[in-house]
Amino acid sequence: MDINASINSAKTTLTTKYAAFSGRAGPMEFWSFTLLALVVNILASVIFGMIGLGIVATIVTLALLVPSIAVTVRRLHDRDMVGWIALIGLVPVLGGLALLYLCYLPGTDGENKYGPKPVA
Repeated sequence: MDINASINSAKTTLTTKYAAFSGRAGPMEFWSFTLLALVVNILASVIFGMIGLGIVATIVTLALLVPSIAVTVRRLHDRDMVGWIALIGLVPVLGGLALLYLCYLPGTDGENKYGPKPVA
């Protein structure tokens, strides 16, 4: 996987597709953003938690919540699944694991009802 393509994909998710729930997201877009969000959340929690500003870590987490949900919905669209299936992630432990597994599976080839296949 090309690191520059990964960074550009995560950057696009944060800027132009921040709250875009329509269309499709390929595996690289989903996983690069998910990894970025995880690292940023961990760093914010550790750094701001150590200096007693836990509220800043909470704000960072909330700022990443909308694009996280949006890219997950678009990833499910790539699999030709309705975005509401993302609610399965609310089930403790098993729901999150099931959602990650669904996002791991390959998307449909060609165009589906949510749009054309995302560019790799």
